[in-house]
Amino acid sequence: MNYRIILTGGFVDGQGHAPAENQSHVFMITNLCPNTYPNLSWCSQQASNGGVNQYGYGWHFDLENANNQITGMDWGNPEVTWEWADCDAGHAHDSRTPSNSNYHTCQCGHHGKK
Repeated sequence: MNYRIILTGGFVDGQGHAPAENQSHVFMITNLCPNTYPNLSWCSQQASNGGVNQYGYGWHFDLENANNQITGMDWGNPEVTWEWADCDAGHAHDSRTPSNSNYHTCQCGHHGKK
């Protein structure tokens, strides 16, 4: 599934730095953020703790820094919002992002909101 991740301009003090607000990129999400070491503080959203991690967030996108894509954006662990995105939108913006034809498991078109 593809998500458009939009920066809010916020970040967790001591865990990143302030990025420019309202930047967005489309990412293809391929797996989960496991609630195991070293992700315990970020990926521990469970019903028993109100559905949030230790920083108070209900979602965390653990983005792989393949080919320095994330480092090159200078995001620094930003606070974000997200929405479903068209499978080919990210590829059209940045050819390093897979298109629907690259992954047959992309199911973005099956959701009501894009």
